[in-house]
Amino acid sequence: MTTFDIIIAILLIIGAFRGFINGFVMQLTSLAALLLGIWVAIRFSDFSATLLTEKAGLNGQYVPLVAFALTFIVVMVAVHFTGKLIDKIFNLPPLSIVNKIFGLVFGTLKYALIISILIVFIEKANHRFHFYTEESKNKSMLYKPLAKLAPSIYPYLHFESIKESLKSK
Repeated sequence: MTTFDIIIAILLIIGAFRGFINGFVMQLTSLAALLLGIWVAIRFSDFSATLLTEKAGLNGQYVPLVAFALTFIVVMVAVHFTGKLIDKIFNLPPLSIVNKIFGLVFGTLKYALIISILIVFIEKANHRFHFYTEESKNKSMLYKPLAKLAPSIYPYLHFESIKESLKSK
């Protein structure tokens, strides 16, 4: 077991603990809020920018950025409060332990996915900055499975084509 494995194991344990404490509903809600917030902000930030310009009288080069941030935050808050309402139902005594156990599993998987995405980006940066050697990567027990997780879940993001374009620069 390498230092990398120990760090990753600690992060996964933190994810499991947070998942257990918060429960499945809030873990799922936080992930949904993030993904939906990004999607809605990308799709509707132009509309938000128009509103900020016309209704609030804002203009300048930062209006699109402010519009994106505000749209993202509004969606995150709305989904979070919706999740809180649903969570109250799932925290009734018969469902509480089920919510906690599924939260533990989902929290671990969510952290694994986040770590996997970070590994993809670190792998790309490693070609340029040499953070670690191939030998240390091969000695790790957790590196290979986690490095494959995000690309297998998000094949439409074309991680490989991004990796190749960064190698060529």
